[in-house]
Amino acid sequence: MYYSAPMLPDVDYTNILDDEEFNTSFSLVTVHDAENLEPLVINLITHQAHTSYQHFDEYPINSTIKSHEQKIQNLEHLREKTPGSILNQTMRLGRFMMDVLEELKNNQPINRFLKPKQTELFCNQESLIKIALYLGGKQCASWRETLDGLSDNYVMNQLAIQIGWLIGYFSHLDNKEPNQTQYFDYGLPLIRLYREYVYKMMHAYVDAQNRESQKEHDEAEALLTEIRDVSEKTRAQTLPAITEFQKQMAIAKAGIEKTLIELMNQGCAIKILLMSLFYFWFTLEAPLHAQNPEAIDKEDPFLHMGNIIDLVKKTASTLPEPELSPEIQILNQKMQQLKKYISNPESLDTVLQEQVENQAANVNTTIHAVTSEYLKQDFHPEAVANALFSHWLRMSVFFGVPESHWQKNGLLF
Repeated sequence: MYYSAPMLPDVDYTNILDDEEFNTSFSLVTVHDAENLEPLVINLITHQAHTSYQHFDEYPINSTIKSHEQKIQNLEHLREKTPGSILNQTMRLGRFMMDVLEELKNNQPINRFLKPKQTELFCNQESLIKIALYLGGKQCASWRETLDGLSDNYVMNQLAIQIGWLIGYFSHLDNKEPNQTQYFDYGLPLIRLYREYVYKMMHAYVDAQNRESQKEHDEAEALLTEIRDVSEKTRAQTLPAITEFQKQMAIAKAGIEKTLIELMNQGCAIKILLMSLFYFWFTLEAPLHAQNPEAIDKEDPFLHMGNIIDLVKKTASTLPEPELSPEIQILNQKMQQLKKYISNPESLDTVLQEQVENQAANVNTTIHAVTSEYLKQDFHPEAVANALFSHWLRMSVFFGVPESHWQKNGLLF
């Protein structure tokens, strides 16, 4: 038997093969347009409270029935007339709630009458809402799995039905119709209180997150500016370029570095920058050493990345430890600091696919544009390729490669 009630939107219990499973999955949830759902939830609770009371009034089990046998008989009739297992669930929850309230009452301090009058039932509203949020949050994963793609409204619908039945049940125990009790007065305002308080808490959380994100963004941007300044100082200490090839490579390195910092300031993922640098380096470098350059067009550059990384590591291990100037040591320190502002560069699993695609398109277009400009100016392809390779090695420090290894790799150039 299915519930007869003014259901919330997108709720149809005929789609559920076994509505029993929903009787143990109650939790408080927030959804978009919650304010619009509020009057519908209140209407459902009110409707079910009267429905519940009518069932109990037809087959009473309260103090008006003195015969235990008659109560048992009425209870059996109720089980036949009421839908699903709502009756058992209601009486079990009702017993639990009364036990909890009795326990709270019995554990009040002896000197409670000497204290200021308590205005709340058993705890203040803020504590109550936080308890509800905590318990509801713990159930989210469970009931979402149970819903298996159905609307979240099923959970709120079921919860509203259960609240209504509890109100009808307690009204029956008081031998009064629901409208003659204070259960509506106590219960229904809590729906708005919960919704408004959740909104305030979430709004405050988002504001705090935005402030923290802005702070981290500002710190990272300032750090990138410092890195650029220190990098320029370290380049000024290097031996001056003598040959035209060296000059071209120095110009290309500086220009690509400026481009990469701008992309990082835009929030582009380090892994995307790394892969793009490798791709454009390979497509420039490989044809210069191939017997058949045209055959390189059919190669997948990333299939060769593992072997190239192994070769770089092997080569770097044979190089001597470099003597670092104070400026390079400062640069190393700041690069290490920058790592904490970069979220998990080794994985893009947590990033939306659309965002990855947009970033990749932006990065590839930008790096292709800057390298193509140098080639149009008749820069030697290998000078541009060396600049790309140098920055690819530089980016490797974000993937667990120590700064000292990067400095040794720098000797290659």
